[in-house]
Amino acid sequence: MADWLGTIIIIGIFLTMAGFSCTIDLDKFFSYIKKPKGILIGLFCQYGLLPLSAYFISQILHLESLHSIAFIITGSCPGGTLSNFWCWFFGSDLELSIAMTASSSILSFVFLTISCIIYMPLVSDENVKIDYASLAISVSSLICGVIFGLIIAHKTRPIKPSQSSSSNNTSTSSSMSPSAQSPSSSNEPSLNDNNDSSPSTPLSTSSLSYTTVAKYLIK
Repeated sequence: MADWLGTIIIIGIFLTMAGFSCTIDLDKFFSYIKKPKGILIGLFCQYGLLPLSAYFISQILHLESLHSIAFIITGSCPGGTLSNFWCWFFGSDLELSIAMTASSSILSFVFLTISCIIYMPLVSDENVKIDYASLAISVSSLICGVIFGLIIAHKTRPIKPSQSSSSNNTSTSSSMSPSAQSPSSSNEPSLNDNNDSSPSTPLSTSSLSYTTVAKYLIK
């Protein structure tokens, strides 16, 4: 029964992360990866403040050693799918939440071990061992779900308005170029059609008046 329940949980993590990841803005997501200021703040809160807070709360409440171990380990675990759900539900920054979840899950092998080394001797004399195999399976399902969702988001990514407008403008200009040239060529004056037409070079006002006066005198 436990094996089936664990399998269902792993599949649920994969489908949930894939569903959330396929709805995000890829440019915004990768901007957080390139400039990980928000991710670093989240990691500090996740693996710095939370385990420390869990330890102090366990000491203030005078919890038993077993309860203190469970409480501190819970505070040292990486972010999961529930945080992504609440960010999506309240219209928060889902891209940053997914980037934070993926980063904290990958780094959980290091920081969870550090938290156990620091806090476990303070609350218990027992030797606490981490099941890295189960942790690896959970993290792998989460990361694979994120990657699968990003691939779907990339495949179904809509064309940007700037790209579509530029392509439409290019096609419009190419289709209008022959018609735009035809009126100019048809409206060009022809000297053979009318011998009395004005010369091709424009005349000034003074030259036109002199010509008119000379024709009047000759008549």
